[in-house]
Amino acid sequence: LRASEVLEQLREAELYRVALQSMPFGYPIRGVHRSTSGFGMRWGKMHRGHDWAGPSGTPILATGDGVVTFAKRHAGYGKMVKIKHEFGFETRYAHLSRIRVKEGQRVSRGERIGDMGNTGNSTGTHLHYEIRTHGKAINPLIYIKAARDVF
Repeated sequence: LRASEVLEQLREAELYRVALQSMPFGYPIRGVHRSTSGFGMRWGKMHRGHDWAGPSGTPILATGDGVVTFAKRHAGYGKMVKIKHEFGFETRYAHLSRIRVKEGQRVSRGERIGDMGNTGNSTGTHLHYEIRTHGKAINPLIYIKAARDVF
């Protein structure tokens, strides 16, 4: 291999690293929790995310690098954080008891962005987590399970 070829391969590897870091492959919760409701039809309506229950104040984490585009109350979501990621991805973290980030703030995968809570239309303390790509909700477990194979 020539030096120029090695440099090109390194540049390409760095692009892949940046892409993977910005995509929502991380896990959104640190601490004790349990899955309570999955993605899909629920009571005749589409449930566009995944829910996990846990103790109030459980740390909620950004699942990929990005920019906070929304960090306040929003109707049925209660206290919510939205993060814009590369390649048209957006993640949403709802029903928080506390928001720990501000709109416009850059965040990294694994950074604490809020605390699990029971705000908005909620029947108990939990996180409602969504991944959207170009506005369309997709099953978050696809990315969580894929991350186990990638990282």
